[in-house]
Amino acid sequence: MSLMDQYELLELGPVPCDEDCYQTGKDDDDLIRKQAHIWKGQLQRTYPEATFVVKRFPHDFGCYYEVCVVYDPDDDKSCRDAWDIEGNCPKTWDRESIIEIQQLEKENK
Repeated sequence: MSLMDQYELLELGPVPCDEDCYQTGKDDDDLIRKQAHIWKGQLQRTYPEATFVVKRFPHDFGCYYEVCVVYDPDDDKSCRDAWDIEGNCPKTWDRESIIEIQQLEKENK
């Protein structure tokens, strides 16, 4: 049994909920993945005590990526913290993420 078998993932989306994201089947997979990693970085800045991962999911049109918070389902505080993060995620990009998104778009024109 691996360490990750003890934990569960709560999906937080590929980007903040009020932002546009690259589309599976339309945009380059590398762009989609990088955008999710920018979101992960923002969440890590916002919630430095939490652990986040970018998870790849299969889809009919390709793969998509979600940022997930890692939590221990057997630990009440860990569960509460994960659900608190899910319910209070930033809705838009922060300043640092905006700069990273602009750079990503510039590199891929």
